[in-house]
Amino acid sequence: MLKRSFVVCLLMLVITTSLSAAAFSRMPENHWAWESVQKLMDRGIFDQNNFKDFAGDRNMTRYEFAITYSRFLAHVAEKMGDGSMLATKDDLAALDRLNQEFASELALLGIRNDGLENDMATVQEDISVLKSEMVDINKAMVKQVEKVKLSGNWLTRATWKTHKNDWANNAYTGAAQQGNANNHAMETQMRFRFDAQIDENISMAARFRMFWKSGDDVSTPYLRNATWGLTGIGGNLGSDNYVDTAFLKIKKLFHAKDEMYFGREWTWVGHGMLINGFVDAIRYKRNFNNNISLAAQYFPDRHAGSYKDNNAAVDFRGVWNLNMEKKCKDKNYYLALYAQDEADLANDLNRNNRLAAMTLGNVVAGHQSSDNRRDVEFGASGNIGRNDTWSFDASLVYSDYQADMVSTAVTPTIDINRQGWQGMGAVNWKANNEFKTRLQYAFGDDENAGGYALTNDGRYVYSHETPYEDIARGNSFFNRGLQNMGDLKLQVEYTPKSAPKHYLRLIGDWLTELDDISKNDLAHYRAGNINGVIPVGAELRNSAYDNFNNFGIADPQAFMFQLEYRYQLAANTKIRVGYVSFDLTGDAQKPTAANGFTRIKAGRGLNNDYDYNLFWTEIYSVF
Repeated sequence: MLKRSFVVCLLMLVITTSLSAAAFSRMPENHWAWESVQKLMDRGIFDQNNFKDFAGDRNMTRYEFAITYSRFLAHVAEKMGDGSMLATKDDLAALDRLNQEFASELALLGIRNDGLENDMATVQEDISVLKSEMVDINKAMVKQVEKVKLSGNWLTRATWKTHKNDWANNAYTGAAQQGNANNHAMETQMRFRFDAQIDENISMAARFRMFWKSGDDVSTPYLRNATWGLTGIGGNLGSDNYVDTAFLKIKKLFHAKDEMYFGREWTWVGHGMLINGFVDAIRYKRNFNNNISLAAQYFPDRHAGSYKDNNAAVDFRGVWNLNMEKKCKDKNYYLALYAQDEADLANDLNRNNRLAAMTLGNVVAGHQSSDNRRDVEFGASGNIGRNDTWSFDASLVYSDYQADMVSTAVTPTIDINRQGWQGMGAVNWKANNEFKTRLQYAFGDDENAGGYALTNDGRYVYSHETPYEDIARGNSFFNRGLQNMGDLKLQVEYTPKSAPKHYLRLIGDWLTELDDISKNDLAHYRAGNINGVIPVGAELRNSAYDNFNNFGIADPQAFMFQLEYRYQLAANTKIRVGYVSFDLTGDAQKPTAANGFTRIKAGRGLNNDYDYNLFWTEIYSVF
């Protein structure tokens, strides 16, 4: 288009030579066009030969300027055509402005600016494509340079735990109950993570964890049984080193929206009611249209089994899991199915009463002919109403656990059959991005089988947390969730707009037992009534029927208060302090004739059920 216009331009030059230059207005020397042309000449877009009239010492008319400008257009078309000229975005903008300024004069010459505009648009498009390609090239170069990426974090925490009632010099049932000494511990954790991008769709990750602790019984993370000071300052120290993350992920294996996963990583399903922690897994996940995703995974579960082996060591009683998730506007829904054979819960479910150590009649406890569990978990979360001021979380789990204990010639087979429920519901409210509140109720009845794998320390290592995390702070009674107990929680969070580096969190938990007398099959078995019938006139107080709960005591009512303050010291570093007060308000034992009609208050340590105060401070940094 330009070249045709230039031919017309040359013809018009001959035709218009008789026109008087005086018919056109003069261009003053301070007109912006002179400056624009000068800048284009300095850039090499114009030169003296192609714009020689501009080199004169007289003012030009607008018409004369347009004639000379048309010669320049021919020059530009030729140079852009053979690639010997490169124009910047600013150059094109200057040309476009000149083109619009002298549109009338160019029209008299028969030159339309459509061609220039089209060419300029094409050049700009080419520049845009080139920029996009350069971004992709840079990304590819970065991936090649950073084939393996190293990151990590550091956490150092000091903890003081004091039992409020150290009853070492007090007695009940005629015997002194030794109280725990005051505890103090220093612990440091350093983790190094390596991420490797093998190719576009295959990646690997591994994290090495180093942990050391002093001033406490180093075999437990819950600060019990302290031995501080026995071997002198700094003499009591424990450490471990292991890999907590190691996995391979393959994207687009069979489809553009799928992935295959092998290895160990922090894994949770739904609200973390049954699976939440570092677990090994083989997982296949596929995303579908309409915001639906499906995942099938297998978790190897290695433990000492009990299936026809009289509690001999066996390996891998894995958990099969199938998940479906659906996103619908501002709400998320999920459904999860679980299955495990030889789960061995009859031996391992209850912390204080392992059946493997008991012999009831002629039955050797832990010797089973069958053992399996099946679970269904479903839940939802999202906004309430049209905005995000109000939101909710809800989850419900149904568990079915069955075990047949092997009989002898004298005693018939004992059938343990438990179908139970656990659940969680919460309402959240926030205002002005400063205040957040949460009201939550969680429960687990005496028939439920508890969680498969729960790590109740997620908040304190900056990971996903379970609904039971706060009540587990400082004790190990809730490692499988709630058993025959309910928990009402009120939580308030505050981050001031004027000082966003500060964060404050207050929590109150009210714990209570659901059933005073639990009559499930496992409670029968623990009480020695292997035929499942409670003897007439049997004393139920302080028995297996009366302490089938998380604490193993008769009346496990408790109140727990927590305070947490966090300060953002730097972009990658936080300082955090916290305080926990745990107060058992029920009875450890109820008054009976057997204990001299004496009521024993909970919290004194009858079954390690101590009241305690816990204070901790830490510094956490990522790199």
